[in-house]
Amino acid sequence: NWSGQQNIDCSSSAPTTATYYYKIAVWLDAPNKTTGPIASGYDNAKVHWEKDTGGTYPTDRPAISPTSSFSALGVQSWDSFEETATKNGGEIYYQLSNDNGATWQYWNGSSWQSAGSSDYNTANVVDANIGSFPTTNEQILFQAFLESDGAQLVQLDNIRIGLTPSGTVWSFSPWDRRGGEVTPVGSRQTGGGNPTGYNDITIPVGRGDEVGGYWEQAFTTSADNPSLANLTFDWRVFDFNGSPTIAQIRMFVDSSSGPPTTQVGSSIGFSSEGLWTSANTINAASALGTAGTYYIKAALWTETPNTNTGPFTVGFDNISLSLGNTSYVTSGTLTSSAFNMGAASPVQTIEWDEIIPAGGDITIDVATALDSSGSPGTWTAWQNATVAAGTLLPISINGNQWVRYRVALDGDGTATPVLKEVRINYK
Repeated sequence: NWSGQQNIDCSSSAPTTATYYYKIAVWLDAPNKTTGPIASGYDNAKVHWEKDTGGTYPTDRPAISPTSSFSALGVQSWDSFEETATKNGGEIYYQLSNDNGATWQYWNGSSWQSAGSSDYNTANVVDANIGSFPTTNEQILFQAFLESDGAQLVQLDNIRIGLTPSGTVWSFSPWDRRGGEVTPVGSRQTGGGNPTGYNDITIPVGRGDEVGGYWEQAFTTSADNPSLANLTFDWRVFDFNGSPTIAQIRMFVDSSSGPPTTQVGSSIGFSSEGLWTSANTINAASALGTAGTYYIKAALWTETPNTNTGPFTVGFDNISLSLGNTSYVTSGTLTSSAFNMGAASPVQTIEWDEIIPAGGDITIDVATALDSSGSPGTWTAWQNATVAAGTLLPISINGNQWVRYRVALDGDGTATPVLKEVRINYK
């Protein structure tokens, strides 16, 4: 039967620029008696060669950006812009938008102004001046331009944006107070926190009460079912009197404002006054289903016996929810830079290296264009390539000097297809 593909490294046979000959042979040593006939067949024979001439990455500063803006209801100011990246001698530049990418801005040395295609700043410049970036629309989006000399891998891993929320974002309400029960009170303190101000809840002295209070703040998610939703906070008991039946701190993440319903993590019981304590990280992902607005609620709940008990005061500080998602979007496209083949050429084949998970797929289209004073002219229609191992391209796109490709990646959200390299053969 036909045997599998044979891969032979023949790089040592072609050490210099020259014309070489690919030869496929059969050789037989026969004994001193009648032998044969013997017939062998060959199919799908090809030689692939490449040489690093100093450039394997785009040099035209391709741009990337998140699919949607980060929304921060009531934001007072943008405070920091932190970049995590691998640059290998290259650089990454940025533009910012407060209207979901309809317009882009850059720091011109004295103010944020409308940006042209080549107007952008490094992360350090953005970080130093982001404090004056507009907050009117309560949203922010960045666009990153990856600069490489062709040999430098420039990779952006993460952007972290710090902000100051509105002073009125957190609001206090009594929780499950019924007639005859004491009324919990919430107050903002300007000092004594961990380390500065904090919010507290006080439940006055009472008897036979089952009552609580909670602070709440709204936030918005932009993705369904985040796999990362880590809630952290600091707490301290400032006042504790008597022996309550129950005295607990509870955290909630709800889809609506009002009395707490969906508790995340375990209740934290306390029995004495103490110092500031950092709570263990609570995974709140189960409370976040579809994208939308949710409410963090920090609550104090007490139940007292039929004797005077209390008051109780608990402070909350540094409440933080880190959102992320290790799932993948189900589809995406990328259009390559235009490549100058040097002269009008027949574009013959395209092949690529890919990793395809179950439920995933990669398809590639190719187009060419005439040269127009050193730039691509009008592009041909896209021509679909279906076989990663090598697709013959139609002659209708021959005779042009510029070529580009468009990649479509599809998956089921649990894993992502990976495109590693694309090779286009031309003369």
